Amino acid sequence: MFLRAIAAVTLLSLNGCSSSFDIRAFKHEGRVAFVAEEVGFWGQPACIRTVTVETDDARAKPADGDDTQLVAHGVFWWQSLRHGECQNKFPITYGVPLRGEPLVYETNAVPAAMRGQRVRWVSPKQLVRDVKYTINVTSGSTAYGCGRFLISKDGQVH
Repeated sequence: MFLRAIAAVTLLSLNGCSSSFDIRAFKHEGRVAFVAEEVGFWGQPACIRTVTVETDDARAKPADGDDTQLVAHGVFWWQSLRHGECQNKFPITYGVPLRGEPLVYETNAVPAAMRGQRVRWVSPKQLVRDVKYTINVTSGSTAYGCGRFLISKDGQVH
């Protein structure tokens, strides 16, 4: 019993203030949308600050302003915003850019040449049917969500 109590306290202390949740994709008004599920103790994520949709099974063409390395590695959407007023709550819709100010490198943790530049960015790309995608989001600074989805040949979202 004592060892179980120590294990529980240790696990809780390792977790700190961060939390994780699952993301489910669904079709809404003809588009792919996402909601948070199984959010656990901390409840519904308050604000979406970063979104990434990627796959190992397809590649898109980069648009002007996209990080070409990310697109070459299967990223179909990557957007990261500054902390501040929450303008993006679940559900979110694929292809609708998050509202807010882009995150900019400002600290000494990055090389001087990068300071003041917007972080990596990939504008939303056309999704390909029968391809498995992974979506990752950050809510605030310490909550993380992840899910997988596929658009079947008949247009259903799984």
